[in-house]
Amino acid sequence: MATESCQVQLTAVRGDTVLWNFTSVRVTDATTNPETTTPLILTGATIRMTAKTNIDDSDADAVFQATTASEITITNDVLGEYTVKLPPSLTSGLDMGDDGQLELFFDVQIDLGATNGQYVSGDVVTVSSGILSIGIDRTLTTG
Repeated sequence: MATESCQVQLTAVRGDTVLWNFTSVRVTDATTNPETTTPLILTGATIRMTAKTNIDDSDADAVFQATTASEITITNDVLGEYTVKLPPSLTSGLDMGDDGQLELFFDVQIDLGATNGQYVSGDVVTVSSGILSIGIDRTLTTG
């Protein structure tokens, strides 16, 4: 049994509010085509999304880390659904490249708070990872 960890490409605009909806599942039968999956139960879970300039940077040196304590909301714990909402402050001060783009490495890890098949409370699984591409904002005034 494995979690369904997927490689994804996310995009955002520097200084904007960003909203992503996710559903996390685990594979329950890899012999079927397509594989049979079941939602990860997120009751009592802690979710972290970490974005870094270099993949081997420490978490302390991350560009940002969103958590269920602030930017991540579990919207349906039984169906494995959650929302990441990044405030403008997390990206507004980022230095962009000469091409107006910044690429960050990110992953989403879940510290499970409930039993999920062979997983037990306290197990940690990475459910998503990939590249977050941040584009330059052109409007610099607000209000």
